[in-house]
Amino acid sequence: MKDQKCIDIDRKSAEKILSQLNEIKIVCADKGIKSKVEKIIDLANNEIAIKMEPSLEDVVYDKMKETKISNPDLSSKLYILYRKITQGKISEEEAKEMYETYIMMEGFDKMVW
Repeated sequence: MKDQKCIDIDRKSAEKILSQLNEIKIVCADKGIKSKVEKIIDLANNEIAIKMEPSLEDVVYDKMKETKISNPDLSSKLYILYRKITQGKISEEEAKEMYETYIMMEGFDKMVW
């Protein structure tokens, strides 16, 4: 199941599908069908929520670009972390832990001359 293919559905199309399913749930008198439609709606809502959540790779990349001028040291650390994530050299859990550490230490990492 690791080679699952994803399809992209336009947001408006997904909303139309969910709207039609909700109509079926309301109009249908059969409890078995209502139950199955509710399960489909829940599954679709969960998948939509997962797809809308930004990936750790995107979060690191955005923060790296954001801190490029204001904190170049942090930006370079995030760049290295970003490369490790994209190349698969680090697990997502380790990457998240490192990212949180870098962000937590951001205020303390500035040099004073």
